[in-house]
Amino acid sequence: MTRPPAEDVTVEFECQDGRRFETTSKQAYTKASALIPKDWAPPDVIHLSESSYILETLFMFIKPGRHPDLRNVSFDTLARITKAAEKYLVISAVTICRERMRSFIGLLPVHIFLYGVYYDCTEFVDKAAPLVVTKETLEKVVPLLPVDYRLTWVLFLSVS
Repeated sequence: MTRPPAEDVTVEFECQDGRRFETTSKQAYTKASALIPKDWAPPDVIHLSESSYILETLFMFIKPGRHPDLRNVSFDTLARITKAAEKYLVISAVTICRERMRSFIGLLPVHIFLYGVYYDCTEFVDKAAPLVVTKETLEKVVPLLPVDYRLTWVLFLSVS
């Protein structure tokens, strides 16, 4: 389906562990523009690869109400929520996730650097790169990079 149905319909999602979530097509299309596949038609259930905890958190950003601040989640959980938010284009979640990820630049520079590379967040790449150069070797970091980014990284190291 390339655009929302003419009338607002209930959309049902099933996560990897079998739990189901519902929202309206209007909420899904306006708050998470990549959540509903282009070929979806009501009343089909949309199967998602994330866990129920990650999707429960993500749906808090899609449905009306207060958004979670994500201050008390581990980095691993934050990274999974952030990846899902980026994947489904839940922009309100991406904004908060990036704010929280920013606080981990000094603690986990490689993770933050890679996030910046994969999700085009140049601020994170710029801030984490000098820390990665001093804490990680070229052999460890380069295989984790997208192929088209490796030359840039090698050039960065050669002038550092």
